[in-house]
Amino acid sequence: MRQQHHKRQKTVPPTLVSPSRGEGKGEGKNGFTLVELLIAIFIGMIIIGITYAAYISQQRSFTSQDQVAEMNSTSKITLDMISNDIRETGFGLPSDLTTIKRTSGCPGINGYLQSINITDRTSGTDEITILGGFRLVGNISADVSTGSTTLTLSSIGNLNTTDRSYISIAGLGFTTITGISGNTLTLNNSSPADRRYPSGVPVYLVENITYRVVNRRLQKIRRLDSGVCSTNSDVDVIAENIDDFQVATVDTNSDGTTDRIRINILARTPRPDLNFQGQGNPPAQIENRHHAHTNDSFRRRWWQTEVDLRNKI
Repeated sequence: MRQQHHKRQKTVPPTLVSPSRGEGKGEGKNGFTLVELLIAIFIGMIIIGITYAAYISQQRSFTSQDQVAEMNSTSKITLDMISNDIRETGFGLPSDLTTIKRTSGCPGINGYLQSINITDRTSGTDEITILGGFRLVGNISADVSTGSTTLTLSSIGNLNTTDRSYISIAGLGFTTITGISGNTLTLNNSSPADRRYPSGVPVYLVENITYRVVNRRLQKIRRLDSGVCSTNSDVDVIAENIDDFQVATVDTNSDGTTDRIRINILARTPRPDLNFQGQGNPPAQIENRHHAHTNDSFRRRWWQTEVDLRNKI
């Protein structure tokens, strides 16, 4: 018998083949088309632009508010400083300033013969010079008898024998200094101690203080040279960005005597505000000065106050 041999066939498992991209009905697609990318970028740019615009607006608003706050606080402090000095005007002065003469060409207090001196300008900022015992220089360390021409203080500051030689004892007696040795002052023979003063009594320096505006800077000047006296001035800038400074006398009782001083300060922000364009006009008139319209973008603040005088002029 013929034997039949059967070859065993190997069973090969079917190969798993992944479907190609895009094959098959209803299957999702991966990635974005160019049009979709452009639309997404465009929308993103719009969102970024809106965010940046909001940030810039908020930043400008914050900067503007910060400038306004600085302007208000600085100008208000300045107004209070001037008011306090004017309120003390005349303290420690003799009734007749013409009797004072440092040298033959220098009468009064460094050349000033009135306790309040105002330079009124209709086309510019005003100027005011006031006289008084504004600064404490020391206290008497030993009793002083009537008619004495020497005075010893516990300490001495801000005194000399020229432009800082005018002193007031307790605001009652006025005299001038002709010599300084240590803490002992030599007084002018024509103005010795007018009464007995016990130890501990305060002594004040009498001087002239001027307030004026130079290049929009409000200055406080101690011992401004009046032109007839040689002085060593101290200049302090107490406020910047001042558009106007106006001073006026007030006679409330219409009796011919000035009993108040009216002070006006027109301040502005250091930089313009772009959100305020065309609205930054100053007041049309302050006292007797007229202001032209500027239509700029600076924010401004006008302060005005009246100060009662303790010593009438």
